[in-house]
Formats: sequence, C-alpha cells, structure tokens
Amino acid sequence: MYTYLVAGVGVLIAILVVYSLCLKLSENDWTVDERTPPGPAHLPLLGSLVSVVHGGPVVSWVNGLLATLGPVVRVCLPGRRLVLATHTKELEAMAAQGSLVELTVSHYVLVLLDRLGSSLTMTEELMEECVQLADRFYHYTVSMADFTILMESAENYRCALHEKKMRDVLSSILRREVTLDISEKLLISRGFHQMEKLKDDLARSSPAVWLPLTSPHVYLERKRLSKSLKQIRENLTQVFHKCGGKDLSRFNLFFVLAVLMGLAETNPKKTQLRKPSDTATPEAFQPYQPAFDILGFRFFHTLDYVSLHKFDIPGKTLILSFTRNASNIQ
Repeated sequence: MYTYLVAGVGVLIAILVVYSLCLKLSENDWTVDERTPPGPAHLPLLGSLVSVVHGGPVVSWVNGLLATLGPVVRVCLPGRRLVLATHTKELEAMAAQGSLVELTVSHYVLVLLDRLGSSLTMTEELMEECVQLADRFYHYTVSMADFTILMESAENYRCALHEKKMRDVLSSILRREVTLDISEKLLISRGFHQMEKLKDDLARSSPAVWLPLTSPHVYLERKRLSKSLKQIRENLTQVFHKCGGKDLSRFNLFFVLAVLMGLAETNPKKTQLRKPSDTATPEAFQPYQPAFDILGFRFFHTLDYVSLHKFDIPGKTLILSFTRNASNIQ
C-alpha cells in the first residue's frame, strides 16, 4: 500500500514537472525573454492567482504593480492573457491604427453585475442601444438656457446635471418625454450617492471580486457590494415605475446604463455648451472618443502581436489600461 502511495505521488510530481516545462516552453511563444513584460510570480495551473487573491484593493494593487515593475506588467491567469499598463498616447494611437480594439465598458459592467448577483439577459439590440445612450450621456451638450438653470443650483450643480441627463436618458428609453417631480429627483440623487459609495467600495475590494472565485473572504466582499447594488436597483426601479416604465427589458437597459454612469469617470471637457439656436440633433454632438472608464481603467484587446514600451504583446491579450494615480486609495 505504501509503495502504491509513493508511486502515485511520484507520478503526480512527474506530471507537474512536465507541465511546468511545457508552460515554460509555451512562454517562448509569448515573446523572447528580454522582450517579455515583468510580472508577479506564477505557479503551474494557478498562474498569478495568489497575487490576485491577496492583492488587496484592486486599484492599489494595479498601481503598486505598475510602480514596482514598470509601465507594462504581465499577469498570468488560467486561460487569459492579461497585461496591466499605464495609459499612454501610444495605446490610443494603436487603437486608432486598428492594432488594438477598445472594448465597451458595458461588457465589464455586466460581468460585475453578474458577480454581484444581478445577472441580466441583455440582447444584442439592447446592448447596442445602451452603448449609444452611454456615448450620448458622456458627450452631452448643454444648451445656454439649460446652463443658466443649472447655475441657479450651483451648490448642487452635479446632482442637477445628473437629473437632467437621467431625464433625457429615460425619455430615450421610454420613447416619450419624461418629467421628474421632487420624489424622483430625490431617488436619482440618492441613487448616484450610492453609486459613488459602490465605486469607492470597489476600489478598495480585492481583484478576485472580478474573477469566478469563491472563498470566505471574496464571498463576504461580494455580499457587502451586493447590498449596495441592491439599494441602487431599488431606487432606480422606483424611478422607472414612477415615470411609467413597465417593460422589464427596458428597465434592465436603464439599470445597466445608470450603473455604468455611476461607476465611470466623466471628463468635464466632454460636456460642451452650445448656442440656444442649435438643435439637439445627433449632428450637434461632437465625435469624441469614448470618455468613460471604470475606476480609472480602460480595456483594450490585441488583434495581433504589438509592441508596447518595447515589450512584445501577443494577439488575443486583454490590456487593462490604468488612466489615473490611486495612491490616495488605501
């Protein structure tokens, strides 16, 4: 019996050794050693999951790796090529040339909602509408008349602007003009405050929250985040019903878009003023690049080998681009 046990352990060790050698050889397909991005240590089968699970707050984890290992960092995950990079004009230039594809943030919002227990079935048509509405929201044009009204609420300018944008979004989704009374405005204001809290909690959560992992630590973090998400959904449900919305699929679109708005970084330079004589036609909106991201992240996908900061990045690699410093997030 003891002999069989020793033999079994020996066979298992041999398999792991062979697998490790194959893994090492397969890395040569990634690139040559001197052009391979540095990264945290990885184990056979597990990759860099140890670093991910024990990475602490996700924003600080990414910021720490980029600060200690350089502007490009490779993270090995099972079945996924992931590169962390400091956002530069080089990435945007490659995206403009077609070497990279910038992925819609909506996809990662759906992944997040699914991880936090709010699974949604979004059709391709609804997702396309969601992306168009998000683009319209972030490239929003404020008329001079609206700007005067907003300035009258200078102390609550941001809340007033959110209310106006949400009213226009609801009008587009419900396909009729929507007006908001005091109760709906309070719900929207409360919802956006809750989304700010959710964003702050996400920045302090473990990177493993985004992965399909289950452990007591990750479970408790997801439970806490799910509670915040549930409160946001309850508020938005009330707003949607008060404005006459009944179609569940339309509410799902409203919910995803609103959460996307709450989690995203808005560039104030993208909100433009126009003359009162201008009409709010699609042509009136400026053709900006996407002006939103999650927690300071933007997502790119390589189509073929590209060179980034003199490192070779193979095709079908997800590049997580970090657009701001988060040293203040502990």
